[in-house]
Amino acid sequence: MAKTLYHSALQKEGRVLVKITSDVIASKFQGKPPFVGMILAGEERNYSVESDVCGAALKGRKGQTLLIEATGSGKDGSANIALFAAPAQQQAPPQQQAPPPQGQQAPPPPPAAHAGTHAPQGGGDVPPQYEQAPAAAPTDYVGHVIETRGFLARRGNAMRMAADEALRVVEGFSKAHGLPFDEQQKNGAAMAIAEQLTNTTFTTLFLCADRAGMTDAMPSSPLEPFIEAAKKRLGKV
Repeated sequence: MAKTLYHSALQKEGRVLVKITSDVIASKFQGKPPFVGMILAGEERNYSVESDVCGAALKGRKGQTLLIEATGSGKDGSANIALFAAPAQQQAPPQQQAPPPQGQQAPPPPPAAHAGTHAPQGGGDVPPQYEQAPAAAPTDYVGHVIETRGFLARRGNAMRMAADEALRVVEGFSKAHGLPFDEQQKNGAAMAIAEQLTNTTFTTLFLCADRAGMTDAMPSSPLEPFIEAAKKRLGKV
């Protein structure tokens, strides 16, 4: 079962890429706020919608990968979700209406929705409706390349530590059960672990990035120019 992700915890993540896996869903528990399913850093979470503005920003985003940033607090009603890299999917085109009868004037169009700005005003009995958030600015591909490189590097370091720990466990197990484990056996075990890393590291790291929604925001054109631009931005050239 996915763990609850509170707004305060999401705010600590800063600007982060997530994949939305559900629409805004009402909680089955009385008095609990609605939630939105999302994948954050490869983990399925249920984000607790602590304000109508946050719900409006995420309404209708199921299946999309978004670069978001949580601000404010749900305690004082200032919680907000800012969108920085909405996908190219837009709202469905408006349905055509039949022309008004002759002699009657067509009604004015409804006001445009402005989600993700301010909470609805007034305290009437009718609950505010969630609105579709507008598309955000184009993706910063260079920034995303930098973010993806860091994402993969952190998981690569974790895999390296896991491999070191695996070798220590094998050595401890062998000695605890009276099995030979001299330098030759240790080298053989290390080589076996290294072979497994060689065969699986690429797939493991790619799946981590894909499940976290990192791949959907990558540029479709050749990557080299973005890598070079990322190096310049980081001052490594």
